[in-house]
Formats: sequence, C-alpha cells, structure tokens
Amino acid sequence: MTLPRRTGIVPHLNHLKMLLMKNYRIILIRCRSEYDILVRAIMMNAEQKNRLKESAMSYNKR
Repeated sequence: MTLPRRTGIVPHLNHLKMLLMKNYRIILIRCRSEYDILVRAIMMNAEQKNRLKESAMSYNKR
C-alpha cells in the first residue's frame, strides 16, 4: 500500500519520523515504509487518548 501523493502529508511524515525515532526506536525498526510509520503513529496516538480517557473516568468515579 502506498501513500497518496498529497503535499500536506510529507512534512508531517518527516516530523513523525523524527518523533518516532526519539520515542519508539523498536517500532521504527519494524516499520517497512512511510505508510507503516504513519499508521502506527496514528494507532499509538489513539491508544494514548483511550488510556487518558480511561484514567480520567476512573478518577471521576472516586
């Protein structure tokens, strides 16, 4: 699967790559392509948001 050529996405990809190299070296090694990196970053972002939501909800129940 290839990423559709859109001018707006490329700079973001480079920025994402830098972030991933800093924080997720192991994941970056497993990535086969730019598209893979993008998908993983989005998934990780969603996971973090869910975790935040869950912790907020459990905090509110107290």
